[in-house]
Amino acid sequence: MGIEVSSLMTRNGAPLLLLSFKSPQPQNPMMTLHKATPIRPVNCLRKGAVLISVITVMVIVGVLGVAVISLTQSSQHSSFSFNASSRTYYLAESGLRYAQDIYCKEGWPDGSQRTLSLENGEKIEVVREDDTFWATAIVDAGTARARVPMPLCLCGHGAGPAPVNLGSAGDFVILTKSGITNNSTSAITGDIGTSPFTGAFMTGLTQSQVMGNIYSVDAAGPPGSITDPTKLTSAVLAMEAAYTDAAGRPTPDFMELGAGDISGLTLTPGLYKWGTTVTVPTDVTFSGGPNDVWILQVAGTLTVGNAVAIQLAGGAQAKNIFWQVADAITIGTTARFEGTILAQTSIAIQPGATINGRLFAQTAVTLEMNTVTKPE
Repeated sequence: MGIEVSSLMTRNGAPLLLLSFKSPQPQNPMMTLHKATPIRPVNCLRKGAVLISVITVMVIVGVLGVAVISLTQSSQHSSFSFNASSRTYYLAESGLRYAQDIYCKEGWPDGSQRTLSLENGEKIEVVREDDTFWATAIVDAGTARARVPMPLCLCGHGAGPAPVNLGSAGDFVILTKSGITNNSTSAITGDIGTSPFTGAFMTGLTQSQVMGNIYSVDAAGPPGSITDPTKLTSAVLAMEAAYTDAAGRPTPDFMELGAGDISGLTLTPGLYKWGTTVTVPTDVTFSGGPNDVWILQVAGTLTVGNAVAIQLAGGAQAKNIFWQVADAITIGTTARFEGTILAQTSIAIQPGATINGRLFAQTAVTLEMNTVTKPE
């Protein structure tokens, strides 16, 4: 029995260790066992530890030249594959690149599988299992297979769905279609703007309250504002696209959690969906790593109570939390809110509330003595 050890790099930069086990006198010269084990980059691991694979048991049986190996790893149980030629291995690698592209653009629900049919009856099956993609290439009418794993950390984000692409709307901290009303002095960090409504619908705002630029479609905006209808039109289109993206994400991980009352809960990364209103009468916690993502789909209104705090734990970041809400949103007095709001209608922020996130409304935003900060 011979053992060959070699390494290669996948296109996304994840190192792979390739072990080949060969019988000394195989009856079939193509009968070779390939096992590819990913060595996960440090930033892919939840606790930042390097994945150390330990082979604890090997049982090698020669039956018609087929080698069988059983391996146990510290992070997952590994499977094996038979008759894996170079072609099947590299077809499997191609399947993983396909999975990377789809996952980064639109997400890929856990447990779902996609099949790519190739010429000559060959095919590639790709499935997501928890935090790993498995690609299986099948050639020669199923007589040769190669199964290759790859961790999900492909797009710079961790657990949960792919983040919502904000496009040019991401340049703004407050963006609306029909106006921004500030009823008293507020402190805003980041750019703000309204389009297509005239700049006259941004009221109560002065440049001294905004650490950033105020954009208007015309010269009627607040003193010191910048007239740039082209920039605003592009940003509003991106805002609408982001809303549609978030609202259209399929296969939620959690449905109707708490019957719409999420007070006191700890939310792990994932896609959440409610068919009615959502209320937050007491504190709620988002717990996850700095690259983990949350998308909350709300078909009704969203109401955050007075003095309620949205807590972040474990390194979770506001920039990775997306609240997609189809109806009106109210953030209570002195509440502390985290995340980007993608609202189909209006957003009303009550006196003294603070926002670490973005306010995107397809109608208007109302402020009153608030602090609004664009997350980094």
